[in-house]
Amino acid sequence: MFKLTNNRSPAESLRGIRNKPEYERLETRGFIQCHGIARYQMNPYFPVNTLMMMRGAIAAQSLGVFERYVDEMFRDMWAEPKKMDDLQVWRTALSESGLPTERIVELIETRRSKSNCSPIHSDRSSVAPSARQLSMWAMKSSLARIGCETSKK
Repeated sequence: MFKLTNNRSPAESLRGIRNKPEYERLETRGFIQCHGIARYQMNPYFPVNTLMMMRGAIAAQSLGVFERYVDEMFRDMWAEPKKMDDLQVWRTALSESGLPTERIVELIETRRSKSNCSPIHSDRSSVAPSARQLSMWAMKSSLARIGCETSKK
């Protein structure tokens, strides 16, 4: 879908814009301080292709483990950074977190998980939001939960 719409990652589309990397680092530091996030680390593998993780989020939603999946993925991306676009690294991270690894891996290969528009039934609604909507919600909620919890320890 990204290729069909000529969509590119911010790292690619904003390349060459004067002071953009410095501003983004400043914004990130301010966000971390403002929200008391204690466990953030810049992922040395960033940017990573998050398509597999987004499909995993859709699969996790259908299995009823979405929030836990999101927390684990954010931990593995930003608190204990791993190369999460590597299938074996991602599978190992799922397994170590106690999530239903084989079922999630099986589901990400289905047409439903590969399409942002296909409905997936859950206990929250009859039609799931798109992967982009899921990822935006996940980022906000997971950073708030993980950041606030770790800063209180």
